Parts: sequence; structure tokens; C-alpha cells
Amino acid sequence: MNKLNMFRMSLCYTVLCPMGVYAQETVRQVITIDEVFALADQNSKSLQPNITSINEAHEVVNVAKNARLLDIDVSLAFNYLGDGYLLDRDFSNGMNAPIPHFGNNFAVEVSQVIYSGGAIAKYCFDCRKSFGRTSYNRSSTYQQEFELLVCRNWLEL
Repeated sequence: MNKLNMFRMSLCYTVLCPMGVYAQETVRQVITIDEVFALADQNSKSLQPNITSINEAHEVVNVAKNARLLDIDVSLAFNYLGDGYLLDRDFSNGMNAPIPHFGNNFAVEVSQVIYSGGAIAKYCFDCRKSFGRTSYNRSSTYQQEFELLVCRNWLEL
């Protein structure tokens, strides 16, 4: 009877849970050599410093462009003064002197560079020129060796 119950349970399991029978489905993925190069460039530890320097150069150019924008300064201050207490020279005859208690100050300052003699444009140009020096060059020897290594490993698959 025990074997019959085991058979029934296994039969119910295979009928009701067909996904348990197939552990994995085969997935085929086709990757071109250009996609392999892009993935290798993206995940390479040796090329990350170049990519980081390119990102930093982009940020420097953006900061240089921001020098042309408006500069807005806003300040807001509240203060409270207590009542004064007046005394004679011999510290007698004290009296209370009411003073305005609350004060506030609000200031807005807006400034923009109208003419700087081309200093901002020159700084932007210098930043772009330094960006050109740090740009990621796919024709460098190191990059070509790296792509050959990736291609060799890809063809071995």
C-alpha cells in the first residue's frame, strides 16, 4: 500500500507541477563582436581610469559653461533684541528701557558677467582642448591589443 501511495503522489506531482520536471529552459543569445567589444570596454578594470578621466573632463567643461549663467545670492535674517536696563553710575536707580524686539533683513543679489574680455570663452576652449587630449581613443595600441584579446576569447567560445 505504501508503494501505491508513493506512486499516486509522484503521479499527482508530475501532473500538477510540470515546471518542476523541467529545471531550466535553454536560452540562446546571439551577440555580435561589436556588442562583445562594448561589453568588454564597459566592464574592463584597466580602461576604467580613461573613462573616469573623460567623465571628469565633461564635468570641467560643464562648470566652465556655468560661469556664463546668473549668480543669485539670497539672504534672510531674523533677530530678537531684549529690553534694555539702564543704571546710574553707582548702579542705583535702575529702570527698564523698552527697545524694539524683532528685526528682519532680506537681501537678494543677482549678478551676471556681461563682459570678461573673452576669459570665460578661453577657459571653455582650454577645457575642451584638454578634453580632446583625454578622450577615449579606440585606435590606441593598448585598445587594439585589448580588442584582439577579447576577439580571441570570443572565437574560442
